[in-house]
Amino acid sequence: MGVYQPLLCGINLLLLCSSTALIYLGSILINFYLLPSLFLFSSNFSTVPHLIITLGVFLFFFSIVGFVAAAAKSRPGLIVYAVLTGLVFVLQLTSIFTALDLRNELELEKVLSFNHPEVDDDMANYWRDEEVRDRWDTIQRDFQCCGSGTSQGWHIGYRTWERASRGASLGVPVSCCLREEACNVRSGEIFQDLQPEREINTHGCMTVMERRLVRDVMPLLLTYIGCSVLLALLQILTLVLAAAYSAAISRKARRGREGERCQPPLLPPGPKYSDTLYSGAADSGTASRTGSIRSNHSTRLELAPPRTPGSTLRSSLYIEPSNEAGTVI
Repeated sequence: MGVYQPLLCGINLLLLCSSTALIYLGSILINFYLLPSLFLFSSNFSTVPHLIITLGVFLFFFSIVGFVAAAAKSRPGLIVYAVLTGLVFVLQLTSIFTALDLRNELELEKVLSFNHPEVDDDMANYWRDEEVRDRWDTIQRDFQCCGSGTSQGWHIGYRTWERASRGASLGVPVSCCLREEACNVRSGEIFQDLQPEREINTHGCMTVMERRLVRDVMPLLLTYIGCSVLLALLQILTLVLAAAYSAAISRKARRGREGERCQPPLLPPGPKYSDTLYSGAADSGTASRTGSIRSNHSTRLELAPPRTPGSTLRSSLYIEPSNEAGTVI
C-alpha cells in the first residue's frame, strides 16, 4: 500500500503543471488570436479555447484534492477524487475531438474567406449594438485590418463596410484608421478614394486572421491534441491508482477489525488459593515446603506428603492417623 501514495502525489504534481499550461494556452487563443470573435463562421472557434481553460481550471483544483486525499490516506477523499478524475477525462476527450474538428476546418484554408450572410448582418449591427462594435473594433485594431474581406481581393476588404451600411453612406469605423486621433472616415467618400491606404487599413480582417491562424494556431492545436492524448492516459492511470489505494485502505481496516474479533476472551480471575503448605518442627522454628497447588482453571488439589515425625504443626489437608485400633483414615 505504500507505493500508491508517492505515485499519486507525483502524478498530481504533473497534472498541476499541465493545468497551468492549459490555462495559458486558452488565454492566448482568446486574448491574442481572438478565436471567440469568429463564432459566426464556426462554433468551434469559441468552444475550443473555453474548453481548454475550463479543463485547466478543473485540473488545477482536482490535483489539489488528490494531493490532500493521498497525504491524508482518506478513503472518502480518494473516492471523490476518482469520480472527479473521471469527469475530467470525459471533458478531456471532448476537447480533443473539438480541437481536431477545428483543425480540420482550418485546413480548408478558406473557412474565413467565404461570404457569409451572418457576417454582413453582424457588421450592419455595428452602428447600433455596442457589443458588436467593441468586437469589430478589437479585431480591426489588433490585426490592423478593416472589414471582413471580399472574394475580389484581400487588399479591398474595407469595401465590405459599404455593403454592410446598405446605402446609408456611413463610411468605415474609426478603428480602421492608421491614426485614429486624426482620421475622419465617417462618410462614403472613402470608398471613392483612389488611395485609401494612406488613411486606413485596406486588408480584410478575415483574410489576415486566416493566414495567421493557419501559420500559428494549427501547430498549436496539433501539439495540444497530442499532449491531450497523453493527459487522458495519465488521468486513467490516476483514476485506477486512486481506486486501488482506496481498496487497499479498506482491506487494511477490515483486517484490523477481524484481528480484534479473533483475540481470545479475557478470563475472569480465579479463586485465591494458597499455593504452599508448610510443615515442620515447632521446636526448631523452621519449616519445610511440602506441597503446592498448581492449577489456574480447576480445583484439583495435590495432597501433601506425610508429615515428618515429631512435628507438632498440621497441614489443613493432612489427617494424622490415630494410635487407637480400628481407626480408619
